Amino acid sequence: MKNLKTFFIWIRNGVAFCFTWLMVVILLRNTYLRIENIPTTGIFKLLIFACGGVILFTVLFSETLIKGISFTAKLTGFMVLFSMYETVIFYWLGIFSGKGNVMQWMLFLGIILVMYGISMVGYELYSRKKAKEYDNALYAYQEKRGGKSW
Repeated sequence: MKNLKTFFIWIRNGVAFCFTWLMVVILLRNTYLRIENIPTTGIFKLLIFACGGVILFTVLFSETLIKGISFTAKLTGFMVLFSMYETVIFYWLGIFSGKGNVMQWMLFLGIILVMYGISMVGYELYSRKKAKEYDNALYAYQEKRGGKSW
């Protein structure tokens, strides 16, 4: 029951965060382009986009529904599924139209791969830092016990 509550808290917080940032980006874009209004249907579509992405993230990264999968597998699954979801939503929002050409799809795929690479490098750096912290804590504990190792 606690995991389910946490799951819904993640969704609530994620939707609030993502939708707010999407609105900030739209407001900045519209201000720059001197567009004075935002259609209600556009706001609703952004909310749907945020909800879908957050639900996908929460399902994959919380331990509520999917347990025992490595971070790398979760990240890979998220990037693949979110890329497909994002493509559908971009067509729905009118950001993408037609089939596009090879260069446009390569650019889109390149952005996704760069984001994936950044995420993996960030995870690797974080893991190494945490491993060093755990090693130092273990060494301190061993010293405290009189220098005996396991």
